[in-house]
Amino acid sequence: MLKYFLGVEVIRSKKDIFLSQRKYVMDLLTETGKLGAKPCSAPMAPGVQLTRDGKLFDNPERYRRLVGKLNYLRVTRPDITFAISKEIGIEASIPAKLWCDNHATIHIASNSVFHERTKHIEVDCHFVRDKVRDGLIATGYMKSEDQLGDLFTKALTGIRMDYLCNKLGMINIYDSA
Repeated sequence: MLKYFLGVEVIRSKKDIFLSQRKYVMDLLTETGKLGAKPCSAPMAPGVQLTRDGKLFDNPERYRRLVGKLNYLRVTRPDITFAISKEIGIEASIPAKLWCDNHATIHIASNSVFHERTKHIEVDCHFVRDKVRDGLIATGYMKSEDQLGDLFTKALTGIRMDYLCNKLGMINIYDSA
């Protein structure tokens, strides 16, 4: 039975199959000498401002390799994910729902009327507006604090990350609960 493939652990139960990169992460922590480090509740502290000032890395090649490995963790193979989804019958729903926390943006995307306040709108907004008109995209309002995409794009507290992971249905298969 398949247990590991390309750094991905395959865990089967009677009704589920879980894919995990725990071993890949453990190997990465061992390689970087961080295996004994204390875990943090969030990958990056909220409010941190990154700058170009500061000490440069002694070994930029090692840094680039590490970033590549982290990118592998982040986006392991979306092409395979798409192909498997199609194969097992998971279809993308049409129209795709775009959630936004700005009422004005939703109105502009759904309304083709031009006036003085919207003449600065860029071509990409017209693209979205065309897709809304064609029925491929539907817009909806969602409060800022409920934006699930923040999990992948912002530095969040551990509590916030747990909340959004829960909303996405993500579970920790290694949790003893």
